[in-house]
Amino acid sequence: MNKLSKIILMMAFFLKANAARSQDSIFLPKLLHEYASDALQKVLADPATYRYQLIYTRIDRDSNNKPQFTDYTYRLNKDEYFNPASMVKMPVAFLALEKLHRIKGVDKFTTMLTDSSYSRQSAVLSDTSSADGMPSVAQYIRKIFLVSDNDAYNRLYEFNGQEFMNRRLYKMGYKDFRITRRFVTMNEEENRHTNQIKFIKDGSTLYVQKPAYNTGKFDFSKQIFIGNKYYNREEKLIDSPMNFTTHNNAPLKDLQMILRSMLIPESVHKSQRFKLTDDDYQFLYRYMCMLPFQSDHPRYDTTEFFDSYTKFFMFKS
Repeated sequence: MNKLSKIILMMAFFLKANAARSQDSIFLPKLLHEYASDALQKVLADPATYRYQLIYTRIDRDSNNKPQFTDYTYRLNKDEYFNPASMVKMPVAFLALEKLHRIKGVDKFTTMLTDSSYSRQSAVLSDTSSADGMPSVAQYIRKIFLVSDNDAYNRLYEFNGQEFMNRRLYKMGYKDFRITRRFVTMNEEENRHTNQIKFIKDGSTLYVQKPAYNTGKFDFSKQIFIGNKYYNREEKLIDSPMNFTTHNNAPLKDLQMILRSMLIPESVHKSQRFKLTDDDYQFLYRYMCMLPFQSDHPRYDTTEFFDSYTKFFMFKS
């Protein structure tokens, strides 16, 4: 891994706490100009087209192993929209584990059955990828962090419910974060509806979560159209800008703080920590760093799901 790859990888992992020190952003452009490839230089030279934002945080530890954070940013702007794509799967997974602790007798390994309760919804009654052939929150989280599985995200989105996710993230201080949609074709109204969920064990129903509907309002007053053309889900070229107005929104700063709260929870205020157990943290750490070939359940064809699958900077040399 070259120096630039290491730098970019670190950008994707940490952001400042309230006590972090801020540095002039001249550092990053200078560093990138020195080490970037010719191809990357072309991207960096055209921010209006590529709309990139960068964060790098240096972590220094004192004699007591207490971390201190120094932040370097470039073009960081929460008001310039970028499509967070699969990055929203991360907080959705964390929130699912947190929500489970509200349900007596149920944990992340309990069988979770999903019903179809509204237009365009689908049911899940089994999971051939799991050791026991049944779906669970744990199995969905494994799939999310191993190969960024879209269906796994959709199922945790449905378990969490749109209202719980957005209210909880807002309460944690992520006021610009917005989770509005599954990764399947649905309109805004369909995405507000989430499925009935059952948790069962040994043939007995432990808990039923009824179908939910989010009555909360989102601020879609700012119209967001990006690009000149785009391909839709049917791979058809649409000759107009893409409308992101009602899409998921996740500012880069918020994403990095959420990840930092997971990796170094003691470094953020209690209000910004997810309410998880030590076992939850260890489970997440295991699957957030596991490669597809290391997993038995689910087991992946490594010719398709290779080591660097969705891990874009991990194996660059």
